[in-house]
Amino acid sequence: MRPTNVGVIGLVMFLCFTWAYQQIVIKLALPEVGPMTQGAIRNGGACLLAVGFLFFRRIVWRHDVNGPGLLAGFLFGVEFVLIYYALTLTDASRATLMIYTSPFVVAIGEHLRADGHKLDTKSWIGISVAFLGVALTLGPGAPESRLALLGDALALCSGIAWGATTLVIKGSRLRDTPATQVLIYQLAIATVVFGIGIWISTESLSGFPTQPVTYWSLGFQVFWVASLSYGIWFALIQRYSATTLSVVTFITPLFGVGLGIGLLGETLRVPHIIGTGLVAFGIVLVSLPRSRSVSANVE
Repeated sequence: MRPTNVGVIGLVMFLCFTWAYQQIVIKLALPEVGPMTQGAIRNGGACLLAVGFLFFRRIVWRHDVNGPGLLAGFLFGVEFVLIYYALTLTDASRATLMIYTSPFVVAIGEHLRADGHKLDTKSWIGISVAFLGVALTLGPGAPESRLALLGDALALCSGIAWGATTLVIKGSRLRDTPATQVLIYQLAIATVVFGIGIWISTESLSGFPTQPVTYWSLGFQVFWVASLSYGIWFALIQRYSATTLSVVTFITPLFGVGLGIGLLGETLRVPHIIGTGLVAFGIVLVSLPRSRSVSANVE
């Protein structure tokens, strides 16, 4: 496992910004394209691109990882079905905050693994401080609508599914599998899951979209988010500490809050400001080098 550095952390933070923006563009396209249809287009289109890249680079497909690959793909599909449906019920900023509880799942799972990344006291304090920041942001002024609360709950479950996906990849032979193959598992199974979602919800397109923002949203999701950014992410968690990288993703909900306020007119509250500072401080603590005793236990 390679040690993280400033460049890696900066790259993850850039990914976090684009993932936060993704929740905004999904919401912008909802008036013309339903959530299940958006998900099917996004994952199906990105899967075709990934398969093309696989053949172009002549990457050899491994057949001994189909079990964990299918499991990771199923969890990935469930994660995004929950995200897309949650965004029809609650604010993008709140949904993003809930989704990025996934680092807790990863941190605890990695800590419990015999060969996993062991957290020292400083790291646990950092995670606790970051958790407090997220909890503070979600606490006061919670929406009274039951549908909004349902959307929050679905987004929270999607965060748990994301954390479980990361643990499957990190804890199986997928960690030594080409990132493109890992990505294809995710996208292919997710496309099937979204197809089932369309069938169950009887969702359909009434015609071709008429708004340019809808085409921009779908293109952004297919070409950047689902194709390139996830490929980069899977490559990173194969090489670096999944716990450290996942905790850095705490910055995403803060980006989400800012984008929701700036682009969708969602309301800024004082707890958002305080929560931002707490999450940033928590990220710094977890990103600092581990104590020598913990490092020795891992290695």
